[in-house]
Amino acid sequence: MLTLALSGIPAAHGRDDFGRWQGLVQDCRIENDSHQGWSCQRLEIVQTSDAVLSLRFWRHRQDREGQRRLQLIGVMPAGEGLDCNEHGCALTPRLNLQVTGLTQLQVNGRGLAAAAPAGLEASGRCQWLHRQLRCRIQSGKGPAWSITARL
Repeated sequence: MLTLALSGIPAAHGRDDFGRWQGLVQDCRIENDSHQGWSCQRLEIVQTSDAVLSLRFWRHRQDREGQRRLQLIGVMPAGEGLDCNEHGCALTPRLNLQVTGLTQLQVNGRGLAAAAPAGLEASGRCQWLHRQLRCRIQSGKGPAWSITARL
């Protein structure tokens, strides 16, 4: 089941590269080299310009820990990312995201952030091809991250 939503500027003509795509994912796994890993259930892709895009991976839990989000921010080549119009957004067939930043957020069971999200410089790449997303990220002096997801 996929949910599509537009945010920002409405598209009055053909293609508009600004918007949001969100959906449930299958086989999503997020791991880092400090042996911390978790699965995610939802992915949001937000494109704020023709070259800047963020990937938000969500884990939903019903217990006291609430929700967890890992967000990657980066730049991409022209023509990749989202393809949006007045009916919603779809992913382009390919995505090669050069990751420049990473943030984590923990939300408690009441929907409040447990702490302010910490943003880190990051380097790495995410590639989307054939409904598969693979990311390898190094976060500053922190751990290396590996993310795989299938839609």
